[in-house]
This record gives sequence, structure tokens and C-alpha cells, in this order.
Amino acid sequence: MVINRTIGIKIAGMSTTIPEASSVERFDSFTEVKVRKSGFEQTASDLAFNAAQRLLTSKEIDLEEIGAVLFLSRTPDYRSPNTAAILQGRLGLSIDCICYDINKGSNGFQSGIITGASILNTINKKYALVLIGDTPSKFTATGFFSKIDSDAATAVLLEKDSEGSTELISGHLASGEEFKAFSVPKGGFRFYNPQSPFDATKPESFELIFNETQVKHFLEKHTKGFLEEINKHIDPKDSVIYHSQLALLTIIPNSLTSDSVIKEYGNTYGSNIPLQMAQQLNNNSNAEPVHFSCIGFGEGLELSFLKLSIDSNCILPTAVSTEFFKEYRVSHEI
Repeated sequence: MVINRTIGIKIAGMSTTIPEASSVERFDSFTEVKVRKSGFEQTASDLAFNAAQRLLTSKEIDLEEIGAVLFLSRTPDYRSPNTAAILQGRLGLSIDCICYDINKGSNGFQSGIITGASILNTINKKYALVLIGDTPSKFTATGFFSKIDSDAATAVLLEKDSEGSTELISGHLASGEEFKAFSVPKGGFRFYNPQSPFDATKPESFELIFNETQVKHFLEKHTKGFLEEINKHIDPKDSVIYHSQLALLTIIPNSLTSDSVIKEYGNTYGSNIPLQMAQQLNNNSNAEPVHFSCIGFGEGLELSFLKLSIDSNCILPTAVSTEFFKEYRVSHEI
């Protein structure tokens, strides 16, 4: 496993935005989950825009000092241009800001932080903005997880640490040859046929494939070794967070009944770990930084790890938004 270490970059702030609860799923006589689905024209970038705008305003950030914006999602606004560029304009960021989209869902938080930190280390600006968001409610899916899939987006502000004392550590293990087990195969150009164009009116056009048998086989084969490797980097003082999807599949049997984040927000993919962090920090009265070791699983198939520290006062309360960008309506026509 490749371990990445980034020195001198800290998390200066974080906020998450969700849609209103649209339904409640009941799994047994004790467990109810609030499922949050975005409006018809509301996208992941709309939720990310709200989260970012609140964060930048609350921190009184000079927008000229933001040198990079990353958007991590499986549900971008368009095939082109990248959604990061659109958010750059909507947020009023500098024209010389680096804009990247990365196709990540459940592992978006871990991948976004370490990629954003690596970029920030190489440029002459003070901040980088990492946006993670998904609208899985717009997929067509069946099975256990589809019932609790919810939409959300998280904004993370990275800042150069003048003292250079902070450290981010990450690692991942991926097996792309098994990608079909957890994928959304349509809508791209692998099977593009001009005589049979992509039709957004057909539910099967947005089919999410989740082969639980194959996924569990991957996890049974690799999780133990992965955890043994990353345990070398986890301190006893760390608060260890498992992505709820990984916990439900392997780590903590019957964990749904005790997962308060899943109950309140549903399965929000890339925002799941930030919501868990926010919940823990909101219950923490200690002013000292909190150390987290975050462990996730997602599309690819991929296991991921991120070790970080963050102050309790750096996370904003989770907000609800129904707003969407009216200037350019989304089209799914090729």
C-alpha cells in the first residue's frame, strides 16, 4: 500500500449542506432513517455551493487567496466543462484558480483532502477549497443501500500552516478490475451509439449497480490486511471513523440501529464521514484539536484511509438548502 504524507497543511474549516428530508424508511420496529433527496433541478454542485459560500463567509476568507478548487462527485452537472470551473465562477474565485473534477463518491472526502493538500503545497496561494458532493437519489437502484441513499455536499477549506506542524496521512487500496460490482456504467461514451442516444427520461439510464456478493468478497479478501497496515498509523488518542457503508457491510454487524448519522441523514456517500466528524465535535467541549482516523470504502473498488486533526470550532452546523442554479439548466442530451 502506498502511504502519502503531507506536511504543513491544516483544515481551516468545514461545512455540510443537505436537502430537506423527503421520506422516512423503516427497517424494523426500532430503526427509522430520514432520506434526503434533492429537488428535480437541484444538483450536487448546488449543495456544494451553499456549503462553500457559508464557509467562506463565516471565515471571512479573501477569495483572491484561494488557489485551487476541487469537486469530487459521481454526479457532476455536465459532461463538460468540469463542475469545479462552474463553482469557481459562482463563488467569485480568482480567474487564476486551479479547477479539478475528480470522479469519486464514497471516498471523495479522503481523496479530496489529500489531493487538495498536495496541490496547495506547490502553489503560491494560502488556501484550497475541496468540495465533495453526490445526489445518489437521481440514480435508479435496488437493494438495501438504495433505500437509504441521500444527497449531501461538504466544503472543506485547506490552509497552509505557518508553523508547519500539521500532518495529513492517507493510503488506499483499489482493485479496478472489479469495478462493475459498484458502478454507474451508462451515460458516458463506452457504449455510445448515435442511433440510440442517451435518454434521461428512462430510469435505466441512471442505473446504479451494486453487487453485494462481489463487494463483500472484495472486502473479505482485502479488509483485514488493509486495516493491519493502516493500524500502524493510528494512535490510541485517535477517534476512528468508519464510513457507514463499510461498517454496515463488514466491520460492525447490525450497526444500523446504532448509527445516528445514518438515521438523521441517510447514506450520503462522500459526506458521511464529515457528518460523523461534525457530530463528534459538536459533542466535544475540549478546545484541543481532535485527531481522526477515517476509513472508507467506495467505487473502484477502493478502500481508503485518512488521518487528520481539526479544531472543534472549525466545523459549521449542518444546513438545509433547496436552492438551485437557475442560469444554466441541466441537460442530459448528447
